Amino acid sequence: MNNLLVIPVQRVCKYELLLKNVLSQHFKSIQAAAAETNTLDNKDADVCIALQCQIETLSSIIQRIDRKRAEADRWDKVCRLEQRLTLNEPLRKKGRFIVLEGQLTIQEVDGTSFECSVVLFNDLLVRAATPTKRSDKATADRIARIFALLPVMQLVVVDPESRFSDARSLLLANTDPRYGDGFRMVFATESERTQWYQSFVRYSLSMKQLCCDWGIPWADFTNEQVLCAERCCWKQAYVAECRILITSNHFCICWEAFGSTERETLPLSTITSFRRQGADGLDIAIEGWKGSYQFTSLQTLDNTLTVLEALRKSRAASKAAAAAAATTTTTATATATSPVPLGVSPDDALDAPACTDLDPLILDEADQLELWRDGDTLSFVHEEVILLPETRNISLYQILTGNVTVQDSDGHQVALLAEGDIFGVRSFLDGRKAGITVTGGGAGVTVIAINRPSILEQLTDNPRLLAKFMAMLGCKAALGAL
Repeated sequence: MNNLLVIPVQRVCKYELLLKNVLSQHFKSIQAAAAETNTLDNKDADVCIALQCQIETLSSIIQRIDRKRAEADRWDKVCRLEQRLTLNEPLRKKGRFIVLEGQLTIQEVDGTSFECSVVLFNDLLVRAATPTKRSDKATADRIARIFALLPVMQLVVVDPESRFSDARSLLLANTDPRYGDGFRMVFATESERTQWYQSFVRYSLSMKQLCCDWGIPWADFTNEQVLCAERCCWKQAYVAECRILITSNHFCICWEAFGSTERETLPLSTITSFRRQGADGLDIAIEGWKGSYQFTSLQTLDNTLTVLEALRKSRAASKAAAAAAATTTTTATATATSPVPLGVSPDDALDAPACTDLDPLILDEADQLELWRDGDTLSFVHEEVILLPETRNISLYQILTGNVTVQDSDGHQVALLAEGDIFGVRSFLDGRKAGITVTGGGAGVTVIAINRPSILEQLTDNPRLLAKFMAMLGCKAALGAL
């Protein structure tokens, strides 16, 4: 007891461990006494239960102290950064915190490059001049000027897999044509690039939200990515400035008209041809339309043509592979229905493996019904906890009605999931702690849950559905599912 009271302020975080040790030793003494007398003292059991409740309460208090301390540290960091910047409005804002910062090389679309300080907040990206030494101590740490303040939710990562760019750079584009061109961030190492990329994936405009905004059909296995971003002039439609985004399967155009944002989306499958027009022009012919889309003043025309050509070849190769597969299927079907050749017994013919067509590893509606057939339907009210960061989760959840709020381990909201969304993917796959807090949304939520042992037992006799299920989980994990 004296040790517990030596320095209470410094030892407060160790109280939980000390009390757990006391509980463990007391429990061992109870077990030993029970083994000798073959009876269990109810008072001792009540003491253990009460002590366990106090330990859990103390653990909750310590975790809350840690969160508050972390929030205070982040707030102090933002305040110190604000003192170094010349700003028209304060950076301090409730819920805003610094995610990453560093000295990076920035490459503009026109080819110019410069060194600058880049600070990524959870809702803002700041590009500022690198600090310089001054004789005046009061202004020695003050950054001269701000190059750009960009809302993170308007930024999208272009060519995330570096198919058409350097593996140590990251190209960001603003989906709003009113807020300037895209720019490239150059890193010293690929690991640094990976760290910044993962942060942008977490806080910037998600691909799913982009698809919703642009009316692009979203499916789990389309793997849509923005591969090219361009700003140009569309005189044909009397648009002085517009934004072009080329995704894996679509050609998207965005422009401002009379104070509102207009968008048009064209499937790449409808583009019959494209060609350079003049020094900086692009002409695109569309299937079923006599005219064509004509754009001028493209800033990175060579890269745009390279991306379009690569996607054209990829689609052509896919069509050729599909045609070859169809031919193989037809041949196999004809062989299966032909008479048994001479010299081959009917029994041997029956034992031969059957040739079937290529079945894509995509869950259809029937597969979904079979997969979730034995799931448990659960309902949660507003702010009722579904998952805790320290929980070892073995269940997969799908939202039937309502929505849920997802917070990280620091208590910051990172996502709002709605009907049809699935969560608990990562911890379901690796069996580790969830690392997130999931609570019911404003009007409550109803989910269906399946646990790992039951689903594996259910799919043991259905290897094809098991393969589809694991492919779906792997794809969702790669796309950043929670």
